[in-house]
Amino acid sequence: MKILQITDIHIYKLFELTNNIKVVDNFIQVLDEGMAYQPDLIVLSGDLGHNDVQMDVYQWLKQQLLDRGVPFRVIGGNHDDASLLCQVFGEVQGQLPYFSYVKDGLKFIFLNTISGQIDETQMNWLKNEIQSEVAAIFMHHPPFLAGIPHMDSRYAMEKRAEFLSVFSGLSQRFRIFTGHYHTERTIEIGNVAVYITPSTFVQISDSTVEFTPDHYKPAYRMITFDGHMFKTWVRYLGMDK
Repeated sequence: MKILQITDIHIYKLFELTNNIKVVDNFIQVLDEGMAYQPDLIVLSGDLGHNDVQMDVYQWLKQQLLDRGVPFRVIGGNHDDASLLCQVFGEVQGQLPYFSYVKDGLKFIFLNTISGQIDETQMNWLKNEIQSEVAAIFMHHPPFLAGIPHMDSRYAMEKRAEFLSVFSGLSQRFRIFTGHYHTERTIEIGNVAVYITPSTFVQISDSTVEFTPDHYKPAYRMITFDGHMFKTWVRYLGMDK
């Protein structure tokens, strides 16, 4: 099974620039390049919009995914509107902004961190869901600090210790795929591995507390499950295949 993960698209208004970046063009190029790998599932992991997001942005994104003819699932980020996301994508994934999904015998969990944390109701739901084998968890915020001073100091997920305690003492190894940090990182602590996927918008420098772009190459992640084999890799647009 192959999954195409795209994150941090940041469309402010349709066909307008976000901070002078052609975010719509970036998304289309990333989606089309990722489709060349014939994914079985597409995941958009948050910050589809960019502040005061309009419903037509979500409707446009949904139509782009429908046009590709591949199953898709969507979660929100801190720049998104949970109510609008559920209105637009609810027919595909239900009326809650968090949910589980089984495909090809593999179970995937999708969490809602639009508020910057996992609330108690969602935490209790998660505790129950992870009692069975989970192939991967998708959420917007990484549950670890990641060595990106701007994000770690200002926009890190809240109540990280409480969230990670849910996995403590369980025998299975958990793979969590996130966005939010606009960079690429892999961090492992105990039985939890976190894979941070870079943005289609802008990548953030790891050397300054103030917001500083590192570069503007849009990126996506491919994730593959083949029996007991798991692989994942990130590709930036313009790289040789």
